[in-house]
Amino acid sequence: MDQQPADRRTPEQAQEIIARLSAMPGFALAHGVETVAAEPGAVTLAVRSRPDLRYLNNYFHGGAIAGLAEQAAILCATSVLPEGRIAATVELKLNNQRIATGSRLFALARAVSTSPAMVVVEVRIEAESPAGRGPCGVVMAVLRAVPFVA
Repeated sequence: MDQQPADRRTPEQAQEIIARLSAMPGFALAHGVETVAAEPGAVTLAVRSRPDLRYLNNYFHGGAIAGLAEQAAILCATSVLPEGRIAATVELKLNNQRIATGSRLFALARAVSTSPAMVVVEVRIEAESPAGRGPCGVVMAVLRAVPFVA
C-alpha cells in the first residue's frame, strides 16, 4: 500500500473504530452484519440469509450484496486512515460472477491502494451453502477520507 506506516492506525485502533462504526445505527446494525475478521487494511464481514435480504428463488438481492460490500469497503478503508478520519464512498462497482444463494454471505475487503485522501478497496463476495463456500462476485470501491463526526 502507498501510505506511510506512521499514518496508519494500529491494529487496536483499527479494531476499535470498526467496532464503533459497526455498532452505530444504520445498514450494518439493521441487517445483522457481523465482523468476522478485522485488521488494518483487511476486513471480513458476514450476514445471514433472511427474507428481507433475499429476492426471487431465495437468492441474495443485489442491493444486499452491494450494501454488505460497501460496508466492508468503508470499514477497511477507515482502518488505514489517520485518527479522526473515516471513509466515504466515491464509487462502487459490483461484478456478479454467479448467483449468491445460501445461508450466509461474506464480504472480504482488502485495501489495494491508500493515501491520506483516497483509498481503493477490492471486496470479494462469497456465499456459503450446504455445498460449501464459494465466490459469487467482486467489488472495486474508491473511497475518500472525510472528518469523523460522531
